[in-house]
Amino acid sequence: MKQVFYSNITLAEMIDFEAWSGAVYTHETILKADKIGELADLINDIFPDGAEDVQINDFLWFDADFIFEHLGIA
Repeated sequence: MKQVFYSNITLAEMIDFEAWSGAVYTHETILKADKIGELADLINDIFPDGAEDVQINDFLWFDADFIFEHLGIA
């Protein structure tokens, strides 16, 4: 798998982000809650120097509770 580096993830890139494994549920939940723009902002705050797709996927997978709380998703 080719890794992708995002220096500043955009709304469109976050919408099209192809999450895998445990991150899929988090990504889909955020899309359904219409909070994907806020997620892009959060990722840019968490990774100010950019991040590879693996880092973003792991963040979505392993930090879902933090993300949901931050975005106001119950």
